[in-house]
Amino acid sequence: MSDQRQSPKAAGASSTPRGRPCELCSDSPCNHTVTIRFGDNTFIGNRDRLIESSDYFKAMLGDNFAEAQAKEIQLHDDQPKYLRKMLQSSDRDVMHWIKEDGAKQTTRARELYKVADKYQFTDLQQQLIRTTISRFDYGEEWNHDQVRDAVMFLRTLPIRVLEPHYHKFITTLEAGGFLLSVVYTDFFERFLEDHPKITVHLLRNMLSREHRDSEHLICDTCGFGFTKYELDDSWSRCPACGESDDINPPSIGDFGLERLF
Repeated sequence: MSDQRQSPKAAGASSTPRGRPCELCSDSPCNHTVTIRFGDNTFIGNRDRLIESSDYFKAMLGDNFAEAQAKEIQLHDDQPKYLRKMLQSSDRDVMHWIKEDGAKQTTRARELYKVADKYQFTDLQQQLIRTTISRFDYGEEWNHDQVRDAVMFLRTLPIRVLEPHYHKFITTLEAGGFLLSVVYTDFFERFLEDHPKITVHLLRNMLSREHRDSEHLICDTCGFGFTKYELDDSWSRCPACGESDDINPPSIGDFGLERLF
């Protein structure tokens, strides 16, 4: 007897893979409502997600006029690789790509940030800021170029993007004064060139302000800031100068190296 079973297509069944509903699948044709071309590249994405992610696309696609209903958009950008990653961020996480190569992480974050700023992908910008800042909390050894690139990236961030996630840092006297009077000065840039490792500690102290009372210490002899985990438990000496008598929790408003500025 011949097989009487109908194929899914003939039976009108959905061809969506089990466990991946059409509305949740970013690669499903039914969700691809706009095609974006840039150079020789093509990105097919979801119109609503692009509008939600970007003020630029909200202005372009969010109204009812004829141009807003276009099925195809042409963009011109000097960074097609980063433009594609930015567009992909509207429906998937792209941070793993930023982090997968530690040596290139800062460069990728900086270049992707430039494109995200141009097309007003504010959430992506904030993710990139958090990712870059979080690197200062790690105990890894950075080479000079990595420290310089990361700090220079943070120096170029517009306050309007930084503020929503770090409101307490921008609006308090301590952090606001630090950012405005220290990070954006020529002296800071020269200090960074001469003392990259100390600069990392300076930034760690500022960015970990909430936990400083319990975790951060300062050597009153040399001004070096560090965490209690970096203190030699046997000798309780400063990792920088070896002093053991003048190690104390930092005072309010003291960023460890503030006296140098």
